[in-house]
Amino acid sequence: MDSPPAIAPKACDSPGNYQAIDTVVNSSPQNRSGGRQLGSHLAPEKRRDANTMRDIKACWSCAFQRDKCGEGDPCPRCAKRCNKANGPHPQLACDRTPLWELVEYFLPSIMTSIHTQQALKDFVYKHTTGWTDVRIRLRLIPGRGLPAMPCEAYEFVPKTIEPQRQFQYFKNSKTGMPLRSERPSPPLGMVQIENRDKDQYTKYIDDIIQNYFPAFAQMYCSDDGYDFNLRLLELLRNLKPEAKDEKDILHDVRRLIVVTYIMGHTLVLEEANRATVLPTLRHARPAIEYGTFCSPRVVNRQLKYLFCQLHTQYMSDVYKKLQQMLKKSKQWPPAKWVAAFAAMLGLAMVHEDTQKTVHLLADYKVAAEGWSFREAEKVAGRTCEAIDVKFSFVTALFMRRSSKGENPIVHRDSSWWSTKLDRNASVFAEGVKKLVSDNCKSHILFRFCFIQKLQNPKRKSVAETTTILHQVTC
Repeated sequence: MDSPPAIAPKACDSPGNYQAIDTVVNSSPQNRSGGRQLGSHLAPEKRRDANTMRDIKACWSCAFQRDKCGEGDPCPRCAKRCNKANGPHPQLACDRTPLWELVEYFLPSIMTSIHTQQALKDFVYKHTTGWTDVRIRLRLIPGRGLPAMPCEAYEFVPKTIEPQRQFQYFKNSKTGMPLRSERPSPPLGMVQIENRDKDQYTKYIDDIIQNYFPAFAQMYCSDDGYDFNLRLLELLRNLKPEAKDEKDILHDVRRLIVVTYIMGHTLVLEEANRATVLPTLRHARPAIEYGTFCSPRVVNRQLKYLFCQLHTQYMSDVYKKLQQMLKKSKQWPPAKWVAAFAAMLGLAMVHEDTQKTVHLLADYKVAAEGWSFREAEKVAGRTCEAIDVKFSFVTALFMRRSSKGENPIVHRDSSWWSTKLDRNASVFAEGVKKLVSDNCKSHILFRFCFIQKLQNPKRKSVAETTTILHQVTC
């Protein structure tokens, strides 16, 4: 909580020498709370060390221990820890990586490279010959029951087959695996894309969170054969912390979950909009050939160019705020732990969704760009493994930071925590415990391996557990 602003005394309420007395008292060495004396300077060697550490930052192990860090890899203190009986932390070692620098692993190039401005321009230049001047209003949806996103498009004259076809993936009802389907795509595209349009789609994402989250959760979990994700999304939606930093990180996590889903799914024309638009096109197939899940491929890519920027922004924001929470010097109160734990759960869902999309993109590379199946599998496997390893590092940081105190998932019972937490956070913690209890024998918990690690610190490492997850789900 912010402290109340200081109220300066009025002139009539204080003696004439009030300011002089206050200055003298506050500048007295005996009354200073800490730090160097006024007018003093660091020795040249210490000043050089301080400047160096501002640039390279302290490693995570020293930051958690509140130890003085230094240059080197490992730093001097981590090198000493290696010689101790208990040794360094098995997954932290000496690492200075800021969390936001991990975004390049969590949003790999196989996902982002096709959504750059240059890639978009090259695609349009290569596969179109001209544009009509008739403006067409489109309404696209990322899933059933979700609001439509409006945009203005124009019909183009195709040069090749590429912009007139699109690969979509559906769940095979017999095998449960994604099944590739090539669908016709109407020749529609946006003539101009501006960065200010991001504000419009930010509002769209917030609208889903505030007004359509139950429908979104149903679509998000529609391919699951269990209710784990659905129940967890409901818990994350209903958690409403009171502190501003906790509210902010959870709102960004919800945004991140929604935009990750959008990036992994095709935006299709709303049924009524499809019925009115397709018959008016001059360079398209007969309307009846497009079917139910009709998506203009070029418009789809153009919109995802904007959503990709939001995806990167939200991911960076979440990890910056998570780092601030992890590096706070004070021990977390229970409410802070709950908010950080909820953020970790949300990130686990996001990275799993990303891994699914990576495998679909690898399959697309085989079908559309001539990659060999072996090459595509190798790239997808390497990419997903990198996500596992980096999130295991984040998980280890969370475990290390939260290991100093009790938490409402593992320690004591709900009646005891009800006196320490507000009602909302207490319901969330109890809901997660129930969710874990109901799914304790299911492999689904491997996705949230840090929950099991939290309950049993002696179990195998997080990295090994996420490797099991990768083998089971991918």
